[in-house]
Amino acid sequence: MKILISNESDSAHLYDRLGWLRTLNYSGFDCKIWDMRTKGAFDALSEFEPDLFIGQLHTIDRALFKSIIARPHMKVIAIA
Repeated sequence: MKILISNESDSAHLYDRLGWLRTLNYSGFDCKIWDMRTKGAFDALSEFEPDLFIGQLHTIDRALFKSIIARPHMKVIAIA
C-alpha cells in the first residue's frame, strides 16, 4: 500500500508525521511525505499515485480537491 502524508510547515506536527512515516515504512508500507510548499497537488499525487492520502482539512484547496476526486480508489484521511 502506498501512503502519502502532506506537510505544510516545519511546526511540531512535522515530527508527528515523521514518526508516522518511519513507523509505516518499517511496517512494510511505501510511505512518503509531501512538502506542500515545494510541489503542487497535481504533481505530487500524479507522481506517487497513493492508495491512502493523509492530510489536514484546512489545507485542501481546489487543486488538491480535484486530484482527490480524480482518484476514486484512493482513501483520504483529513485531520480537522
